[in-house]
Amino acid sequence: IPAIDMRGGRCVRLYQGDYSKETVYGDNPAEQAMKWQNDGAKIIHLVDLDGAKAGHVVNIDAISRICSTVKIPCELGGGIRSLKDAEAVFKVGISRVILGTVACENPSIVKDFISAFGTEKLVVGIDAKKIADHKWTVFINGGRVDMGIDLIDWVHQIEKLGAGEICLNS
Repeated sequence: IPAIDMRGGRCVRLYQGDYSKETVYGDNPAEQAMKWQNDGAKIIHLVDLDGAKAGHVVNIDAISRICSTVKIPCELGGGIRSLKDAEAVFKVGISRVILGTVACENPSIVKDFISAFGTEKLVVGIDAKKIADHKWTVFINGGRVDMGIDLIDWVHQIEKLGAGEICLNS
C-alpha cells in the first residue's frame, strides 16, 4: 500500500518520526495520489503529520483534494482522536480511519469507533520497535514515546476489542 505523509500540505517523510529531519518529496499530494493510482495501487495510505502532532486533523484541504482526484479508497491516520474527527474525514471521502496513539492511550475508543462506523471503517495503527533480542514494544506519538506494552500483548488486546485490521509500522 503506497503512503503519502503530509506536512504543511506537502508530501514528506520524517526520519524516525523526527519533525526536524524532514525530506520533502513534492508539493502536491493529490498529484502523487494520482501517480500511485495510475501505477496500479488499490488503496492509498495517508498520514496527516501536522494532525498527529496537533491532536486533530490539519491537512483537511489536501485530504479532500486527494479523495476527489482518485477513484481508489484512501485511508487516513494522524490527528483522528474523536468520532467527530472521523466524521469530518469521511465527509471529504476517506474510506477508513487509522487510530494509533489514541487507541493505545484509551483502548475503549476502538469499541466506540466500531459501534459508530463498523469494523470495515477502522484500522488500528501500531508503531513498534525492537528493544531486545526477541522483545518488541509499542510506541506512540509517531514512535517517540515507549508505552512499555509488549507488541503481541497489544495485538491480542485490540483483537479482543473487535479491531478487524492492524497497520504495523516498525
